[in-house]
Amino acid sequence: MTPLLITIGPSHYCEKARWALERARIPYRESTHAPGLHLLRSVPGGGRRTPLLMADGQVIADSTEILSWVDRRTPAERRLFPDEDAVREQVVAWESRFDDELGPEVRRLAHFHLLPAKETALSVLTQGNPRAEAAGFRAGFPLVRRWMMRSLKVTAAGAERAATKVRAVFDAVTAGLDDGRRYLVGERFSAADLTFGALSAPLLQPKNPDLVGLPAAFTTYVRELRALPAGRYGLRLLRDERG
Repeated sequence: MTPLLITIGPSHYCEKARWALERARIPYRESTHAPGLHLLRSVPGGGRRTPLLMADGQVIADSTEILSWVDRRTPAERRLFPDEDAVREQVVAWESRFDDELGPEVRRLAHFHLLPAKETALSVLTQGNPRAEAAGFRAGFPLVRRWMMRSLKVTAAGAERAATKVRAVFDAVTAGLDDGRRYLVGERFSAADLTFGALSAPLLQPKNPDLVGLPAAFTTYVRELRALPAGRYGLRLLRDERG
């Protein structure tokens, strides 16, 4: 049976899973939902978080585990986690850091800037949703927005701390690339590169080059990140490796 990927449309962790599956040319079906409403699909499947992959009789509810599942079905020269122990350790270290230190802060910053802009937020959060579900989400948006801001600690102070943490990760990536290398580890694309590209995408806005429709403060911040060496690297990955 074709694997089923349950997602929240704009989730960068879900994009991480999509990218891995599509890069490996593994066919899959996607069931996309708005935040909160995803539980109606994921809980019966055996999990609460997204991405959630149902495949081969398994329920895989972690983006890194999904990458590992993909790798087991990928030729050695195309795997995201290299077989060589020393190289693999470096890839795992970067990938784990991005998951733990970048992903949550990117989400907090994106929500801080976008949730107050109702129509922009609704457009982003309901992308790919069934029509009835999108309508229900719109009707309940004021309550959902308060729940999201509280659960994700979306405050001005939280956003300021998040921006500091994001910059620290971007600075670390810049330092990791300062010898002119094309990828973070070794000579080829790995889970480290994919994870940075996927998790930074909400702040780099690769599909919106002119930043149309975004709040002014968010536009300024995105431009600042894009100008950094790590920002340019992230955009290159999203252009050349993701397409």
